[in-house]
Amino acid sequence: MDEEEPDIICIKESYITGSKIGGIPHTCTVLRTGEGKKRSAIVINNIHTDAILIIYLSDEDASTMETRVGSVLFVIVSMYFGIKRSIYEELEKMQVVLKHASVTVSVFEVEQR
Repeated sequence: MDEEEPDIICIKESYITGSKIGGIPHTCTVLRTGEGKKRSAIVINNIHTDAILIIYLSDEDASTMETRVGSVLFVIVSMYFGIKRSIYEELEKMQVVLKHASVTVSVFEVEQR
């Protein structure tokens, strides 16, 4: 990764070496959580990007973060949809994230006024 690459990268089913994702430089921040095989992560490739991992919306198959760029708040999600799980479970998980984003953005807009 270098200066011309994206600041934030959502990855799924990454190559794991020990407890780290293979091919990701030590200068990057990796956001992921959960037990067992972690199939989603968010990589931050910019030391000036502040991000918060939203733990209650994250597990081994979903990594959810918030970051601000200027006066704009972003909720970014990297999700892995398991083929053996019902699509309705995955859609329900997405609905919870969307509800969080909606409430968070509404509160953020009020704070900015």
